[in-house]
Amino acid sequence: MKFFSVILVMLVVFQLSAYEKQTILMPMDDGIGLETDIYLPDGYETGSYPVILNRSPYDRTQKEQSGIDMTSNNVVFVAQSVRGTFKSEGTHGIWHTDGWGEHKDGYDTLKWITEQSWCNGKIATLGGSAEGLVQYFMAGLDEKPSLVYQIITVAAGDLYTSTFFPGGILREHAMVLWLEGQNASFFVEEMKKGNMYSKENEYWDVTDIFQKKENLNVPAVHQAGWFDMFAKYQIDTFRLYQEAGATDQNLVIGPWDHNNFTSRTVNELTFPENAEKYYEGEDDPAFGMLIHYFWPTSPKPEWAPVTYYTMGDVNDVDAPGNEWRTADKFPPAEAVSQTLTASDDLILKAGECGEGKYVLNFDLSDPFPSVCGNNLTINSGPCDVSSYRERSDVLSFSTVAFEEATEITGAIDLSAKFKADVLDFDMVVIFTDIYPDGKEYLLLEGAKKVRFRDGFENEKLLEKDEPATMEFNVGYLSIILDKGHKLGIHVASAYSPKYRLPSTVKDYWNDDKVKGEITFDLSETKIIVDTIGNWGGEKCEVNQENPDDMSDEVSTETDEETDDETVDSVTSASSSGCSLLSL
Repeated sequence: MKFFSVILVMLVVFQLSAYEKQTILMPMDDGIGLETDIYLPDGYETGSYPVILNRSPYDRTQKEQSGIDMTSNNVVFVAQSVRGTFKSEGTHGIWHTDGWGEHKDGYDTLKWITEQSWCNGKIATLGGSAEGLVQYFMAGLDEKPSLVYQIITVAAGDLYTSTFFPGGILREHAMVLWLEGQNASFFVEEMKKGNMYSKENEYWDVTDIFQKKENLNVPAVHQAGWFDMFAKYQIDTFRLYQEAGATDQNLVIGPWDHNNFTSRTVNELTFPENAEKYYEGEDDPAFGMLIHYFWPTSPKPEWAPVTYYTMGDVNDVDAPGNEWRTADKFPPAEAVSQTLTASDDLILKAGECGEGKYVLNFDLSDPFPSVCGNNLTINSGPCDVSSYRERSDVLSFSTVAFEEATEITGAIDLSAKFKADVLDFDMVVIFTDIYPDGKEYLLLEGAKKVRFRDGFENEKLLEKDEPATMEFNVGYLSIILDKGHKLGIHVASAYSPKYRLPSTVKDYWNDDKVKGEITFDLSETKIIVDTIGNWGGEKCEVNQENPDDMSDEVSTETDEETDDETVDSVTSASSSGCSLLSL
């Protein structure tokens, strides 16, 4: 797995020596045993060593060579199958036994390792996707025996919003297939009981580190991809760590998707070679940090809190962007929010000059399609979605071609006013880069179920044909739209098959293929983007009585979040190695 291969760059520095491999059933507090491989350096009986721990629902044999190689550097490697997988006993916990609930398998594992004579009291964890989720839930524990560092790749700290119900919408295609691959399809039916679809259900509490902010104190690197399914949520998680005051936290965001981490080719776009590596030289600072925490006399790398890739036109080598940048936080301090509005022509302009209305008619027998994007099991990464503009069930905005390069770095938010003849639907927002040749590449998509427009704690159906408002954070991005490019935005009422077909009635699980109508008030429907530098597109005419009324350029340091999906504790940035089925 790619998540593991990179560790050898830092840890393997000389030839393989003798080692011993032990396979045990590590005892948990309730008596269940978890199948665990332990790779021990030669002479471990008389020594003690730092330990690298990987807890996973996947095949441990894939990591055997990594384990062997680590022992030659006097590091113990522990690879464990989580509860209910392979020969580990018990029922598949689906991460519920990895947090601070009735069973605390992460804690029990750390405690058992700490008590072994071959452990010197320093444990680091690493892994991506499902293996990253278990690390976040370990970080939320009240006690974390001997845990000194974590390398967490493509994952996030809130199981409900990041994995199963982003925006309160079931991520059906990916999660049903993933559960089938884990022989855990029973959970699909479990979710349909009671109000499991709601974040208010206490089931989700023990896998939500936003409720454990005070416990977030383990140094970590958070490795994310702009096109990963966890992108928005991992950035939110990192920001939570920073808000908690946790030391030595680093965020890396590259132009990568979930299954092609550190690859410069992502679906239909190929970025320059520099996209593959976020650091200069041979030494990955993430593993430099790991070595420092294992052997404190080793120097700590000089490393900015945030390293992110600003994308640009991939067809023009002279275009701005396509470069790595650093910041103290994300969005960067210099980002300011810019409101975009449109009238009946659906041309987005900077400022507040929208007027008119737009009627969107949908038919769930032919739902708006998810063809690429921030996915796991569907076509992942950017692709040309210009055909979206041929559909009648979408509100499709665009700017005019930019007269000068325009940078959007930070949060993308939607604020909408609308009325509908149904009680509920999914508000889906898609951000695109329209190239001069007409190809329109999807770069970001996010959604929220309308019944949760006032927060997950305040589920409220629409009143038919009565005005309603909704604001939420779609996600984050960093791109320079060069001269001649356009910014595109699509707003739809479904996104199939990625998300479950939306219910339009009170029953969340209703999947009747109905028709409906949504009317948007364009005077109160706004796209808010974080920008750095000048806006190179069309602007609203300046109000001569109030020339400063053209746009809402407010520092992101003073804005407050309106979307509770990222939890109130996180201040908003703006105004408003795995296989295909590996999580």
